Amino acid sequence: MRQGESKRKTFVRTFSLVLGFVTFIAVSGERIRLTQGSQDESTVCRGDLNHDGKITPNDALIAFRCYLLPGSCSEFVDENVDVNQDGELTPADALCLFRKFLGQPSCLENLPPSCLEEGLENQFSLTYHYTAEATYCDVKISQSELMYTYFGEIEKCRYWIAQSPCWSQEDLETVRTTLSSDEINEVISLIRQTGFMDLEGTYGGAGQGGRYYPYTLSVKLDEREKEVVYQSFPDASPRPVAFVKVENKIIELVRMKFTK
Repeated sequence: MRQGESKRKTFVRTFSLVLGFVTFIAVSGERIRLTQGSQDESTVCRGDLNHDGKITPNDALIAFRCYLLPGSCSEFVDENVDVNQDGELTPADALCLFRKFLGQPSCLENLPPSCLEEGLENQFSLTYHYTAEATYCDVKISQSELMYTYFGEIEKCRYWIAQSPCWSQEDLETVRTTLSSDEINEVISLIRQTGFMDLEGTYGGAGQGGRYYPYTLSVKLDEREKEVVYQSFPDASPRPVAFVKVENKIIELVRMKFTK
């Protein structure tokens, strides 16, 4: 698929999701709660339409409601809803806010860190684990730390034929590094976009007692936890697309951070 077509489809999917949520809210007559109190002008974040000091999906929903139902917004919202500052209230304002939440490029690139969802990295953790007779791979992301534990002495297993690990715990090496907020947000955005958190728990189709190699991805995000195990063996069904995309992203990060 060409890059331009992929970006267009991502844009359409994101726009449709926002439109679907807000159309439901508008039609059902549900009201979006605004935080009580007021902010000092120096702390107001452009696009913070529910007045809670942060840019979240709720702000995108409010912007779309204002577009669908003119006159339904508060004076504060009316003054701040043109987030892309083009002089008009359009669906592009809501999309800009939603893209910011997803960690994608948006019209709000220069907001101070205090305007972004606080502690996002503290709400997210990930573990990717895979072992075999001659392989050990364990990747953990916790807060802003990336930790990679691996078996690197491949020559030790050159003539290994036993169906048990040729490595021991003493053979494993662990390296650590720090991820930037942008790098963490890229992973989080990918997990959300692919629907990884809605996958089933097991894939591959190994029968009871069958031999397979387990690839395990565990994610904690937005107060949800999901562990997905892929059972690898010669006749296994394919990995789910969401699993593959997140797995590839983790491998990419490890290679980028630790391969010289």
